[in-house]
Amino acid sequence: TIRGRVTVSQKPLREWITPQSGGLTPMKAALELAADWLEQWIVALEDKDCYPPIVINITDGEATDGDDTELLQAARRIKTLHTADGNVLLLNVHLSDTEHTPVLFPQKSNDLPEDNYAQLLYRMSSEMPAIYNTDIAHLTQKDLRGAYTGMAFNANIKALVSFLQIGTTTSMGRTK
Repeated sequence: TIRGRVTVSQKPLREWITPQSGGLTPMKAALELAADWLEQWIVALEDKDCYPPIVINITDGEATDGDDTELLQAARRIKTLHTADGNVLLLNVHLSDTEHTPVLFPQKSNDLPEDNYAQLLYRMSSEMPAIYNTDIAHLTQKDLRGAYTGMAFNANIKALVSFLQIGTTTSMGRTK
């Protein structure tokens, strides 16, 4: 009560969700939904100067609703969408709790393990614009020359955070 009046205020309730893995991975459906939304968004902003959207597919498992050909087709649909400033970027992140070293922003498919899923995600992912090369080279300790692909394989939480900082500004600075 303020000065004899009852007031109501709303405060956001923060609720922690316990992450769970397992179950189905409808990746094809998620990519198709993203493409539908992007098509509408791009049409709505057709006459505006805007940076193309970035789609980040973060997964802990292989798709359960499409084969390689269908997934590549869904990825291609996203990657061919564009604004006046360029194509939509599709980045793929495979999360893992294994002890394997994460692979971030590979320059060629040989940078990845001989794993069919890793190779599929590589083919589904966009080539990163050269403007990000300096930041990616710093993160990965790789040569500045050449093209990088927007994907991570066997990423742990530290690798995920580092990956997501490429192309974004934060007040937290770089992760080590």
